[in-house]
Amino acid sequence: MLIYLAAMGNIPTSLYESADLEGAGPIKKWWYITVPLLKSTTTFLLITGTISALQVFAQVMMLTDGGPGISTQVVVHRVYTSAFRDFDFGLSSAMALILFIAIMVITLIQRRLTDQKAEYLA
Repeated sequence: MLIYLAAMGNIPTSLYESADLEGAGPIKKWWYITVPLLKSTTTFLLITGTISALQVFAQVMMLTDGGPGISTQVVVHRVYTSAFRDFDFGLSSAMALILFIAIMVITLIQRRLTDQKAEYLA
């Protein structure tokens, strides 16, 4: 919410004033001015939220430690247990690399779906 408020604070008021002069109502101002100018912020929050969801670790570790059994085990917790409990660093490195690739693919798909230009790919 704080990031959205900061982004909305950066929208020039002159755009809203010119829309008032043209006779636009509040819904049209929201749809044609605010929503398009918040598109990059929405994309950023969508990507960072997805990455955060895929890398959840502390909650699982503190609350359930992956149990009972493996019912609440997530990928990052599995990487941790493989490395520091089982001492299988090769397997945990491979799982971490696969997690990285999965996050990268999901991020690229999200960028394509939100029509954000990826300058580094062009």
